[in-house]
Amino acid sequence: MVPLTMKHLFLLIALIACSLPLHAQPATQPETHPSTQPATQPTVLGPMVPTRTIRVARQVTPSARDIANRHGLAAWPTVTQLDFTFNVKTPQREITRKWSWRPHDNQVTRTINNQPLIFDPTTVTTDSPGPVIAAHKEFINDTYWLLFPFQLVWSNPTLNHLGSTRALIANTPVTRIDITYPTGGYTPGDTYRLYLNPDLTIAEWTFARPDKPERHFAFNDPVILGPLVTYLNHPTKSRTVNVFFTNLSLQTTDANTPLKPIPLSTD
Repeated sequence: MVPLTMKHLFLLIALIACSLPLHAQPATQPETHPSTQPATQPTVLGPMVPTRTIRVARQVTPSARDIANRHGLAAWPTVTQLDFTFNVKTPQREITRKWSWRPHDNQVTRTINNQPLIFDPTTVTTDSPGPVIAAHKEFINDTYWLLFPFQLVWSNPTLNHLGSTRALIANTPVTRIDITYPTGGYTPGDTYRLYLNPDLTIAEWTFARPDKPERHFAFNDPVILGPLVTYLNHPTKSRTVNVFFTNLSLQTTDANTPLKPIPLSTD
C-alpha cells in the first residue's frame, strides 16, 4: 500500500479551461509565532533641546509565518468545523463542490447529489476506493485555494523573495514572492508567483506548471471568517474564469453559533 503524501499536493482540473492548483492538506496544530521584544530606548544626556523626529520606513521581508499569521494561523487549533462550497465558472461549464471539514476529527464530508461521502484525509492511499481518492484530490485542491496562506507553513515550500513590483491585474504596489514545490505530491514542479499587498494580504497569484500555460488570478473580496481571513473571488484579468466560494461557515471552540464571513476592511 503506497501512501498518498499530503505534502506539496496539486490538482489540475482537467474539465475546465484553466489550470487550477492542488496542494497539501494542512496540519491541525501550527506552531506558536515567537514574540518580538521591544527595542531599548536610548538614554538622553545633557540639556533637553527641541528636535524633530523623522521616521524612516524599514523594508521588511515577510516570512511564510508572517503571511500565515496575518490570515489567522494561530487561531486554527480553535476551528472545529469549516463548511464551504467551491465553485469554478468558465465560458464552457460550471463546477460546484460542497464540503464540510472537521479538522479535530480528521473527518471530511463531500456532498454529491445530496449524498454524503465521508472520509479521513490522513488515511487515503493508492488502495483507497476510487471515489475516495477522487474526493481527496478535490478536497486538497479546494482547501488550498481557501487557505493558501496557511500552506506556506504547513507544506514547507521554498520561498524566493523578489522585492517590489506592480500587480499584473490591479497595477498596485505589491511584493512578489515565488513559491515552489520541486518534488512530491500529485504534480511536482508547480510554482506560484505570489503578489502581496503592503498589509500582507494577497493581491494576486500566478500559477505555473512545466507543461501548461501560466494562469493569473486575483484575490478579491477579502473577508473575516471568525478568526481567519480568506477571499471570496479569484477572477482572471479577463473575468472569463472565476474561482469563488459560497456558503462559508466556521465553528470554533470559542463561539456558540456558526460564524459567517464579513468584509475585511483594508483602510
